[in-house]
Amino acid sequence: MRRDVFTAEQEDFRSLIRDFVEREIVPAYPEWEKAGEAPRSFFRQLGELGVMGMSIPEKFGGAGVDDFRAAGVEVEIATDDGTTGHHGFVTELLARPLLNLHAPELAVFDQPLAGEVAARRELLLGLPFSVGYGVEIAMLIDAWRAVGLDGLAQVHLGVRQNAHQSLRELSAMAYAVLVAASTRLYGPEFIGAHVSGSIALPPQGLGEPMEMRRVPIEERPPLRGQFASQCPPAAPG
Repeated sequence: MRRDVFTAEQEDFRSLIRDFVEREIVPAYPEWEKAGEAPRSFFRQLGELGVMGMSIPEKFGGAGVDDFRAAGVEVEIATDDGTTGHHGFVTELLARPLLNLHAPELAVFDQPLAGEVAARRELLLGLPFSVGYGVEIAMLIDAWRAVGLDGLAQVHLGVRQNAHQSLRELSAMAYAVLVAASTRLYGPEFIGAHVSGSIALPPQGLGEPMEMRRVPIEERPPLRGQFASQCPPAAPG
């Protein structure tokens, strides 16, 4: 059950900032990151929106706001995947450090959880597939082991703006990514002994129970083996 901790006024303000972030910041952020700065026009937009220098004291030229609005701006910017270089929290706080620690060669990939890939049929037939959010990192590790780093490449296909997700949803996503990677790094025996198909999430309010959220972590075997088992035996010569 969701907690109603925000008033209608606060929700309206958060929605205003969220729409601005998704409309004005997310599409332009990659170019700003390359340039090392945002254009002056962006700061004029912030001023027109009324959020420029909100928490700066009035004697220094700011608005002197000390209520929820300043924090609301920071929260909506921080929780939008687009403002972290379009990688998202799960990539930057889990997938990238995990790959740096256990498979440093793969740290070269800008978006290890990109979700859009192309591969030769022969390679895909030999790879197992995770059924949930772990499919991208699983495929990356498996393909790397199959063909080596020289057999992999990345291309820039533009910007894709993903739907905003709650932190609880991101926890489930991160769990699936961690399980898929750990299956390959530690082996299925480790996973069988230590991993369940649910993640425990804390209560959302006083007196409420913890949530045990089901997270798909099953693995489908390589299709090559499936095709081979379905082929009829060859006729005797």
